[in-house]
Amino acid sequence: MVGHESPPELLETARNTIWAVNADNSWHPNNGFCLAWPPAGRIVSRQDGQKMLDAASAAIRTVAYPNYWPDLGGGANEALHSMLMQSHESCIRVFPGWPAKGSASFRALRARGGFLVTANQTAGTVGDVTVLSEVGRTLSFCLPPGWAAARVTCGGRAVTPTLTNATFGRYRVPTKVGEECTLKRLKTDDNFDDREPFFSAAADALEVSKDLPPPIRLRIDHRFCAWPAAIAVQTRQQQRSALALADLWL
Repeated sequence: MVGHESPPELLETARNTIWAVNADNSWHPNNGFCLAWPPAGRIVSRQDGQKMLDAASAAIRTVAYPNYWPDLGGGANEALHSMLMQSHESCIRVFPGWPAKGSASFRALRARGGFLVTANQTAGTVGDVTVLSEVGRTLSFCLPPGWAAARVTCGGRAVTPTLTNATFGRYRVPTKVGEECTLKRLKTDDNFDDREPFFSAAADALEVSKDLPPPIRLRIDHRFCAWPAAIAVQTRQQQRSALALADLWL
């Protein structure tokens, strides 16, 4: 089965095949939408999501009755669900095929493992994700598009997710029966990715210390024991204070 976790070359070949076949039958093959839409919904990229929605809409207008009942069987719902949420591979994914700049929301879509998933996306930005565990199994999720990290709470308590695959951004957390877990996107300030000022100042300070007399150099080197703590501060105000202290030391 080809999916988002398949090798890139294979996934690209599958996407090209889907587009070529559906272009030939205008997304409404004689045997039903079920042959065209679900496979496309499973592997379409977010960049091509709007293109697929436009093609599918045109197909419905072509073959539907005046009341918009399609005369080609099912398949549309499954395709849309797959664009919104998937769980048939190794993790739960939200908005894997929805347009990258689009907006949508869903509530209580069922995922494998006994989970009900609720999520929203506004102008391409994925908001909080809520997962209700019905049977208490381990929750495996992949980071939503655009997320670098997630803060997880289950049953109102903070939980540290375990990274199981860095390539897919896949994590797992244990759950209890009836427990609700919420995934929140960590912002840059929370991650504190912008630590460059610390390392730059530290490097400059060490360079200056090389030319100082031994007693002063030893005194400065000793004070650098505080740098690890300064680098690990959690608020921007603490960062400014640490940089100010570094200036005083030099």
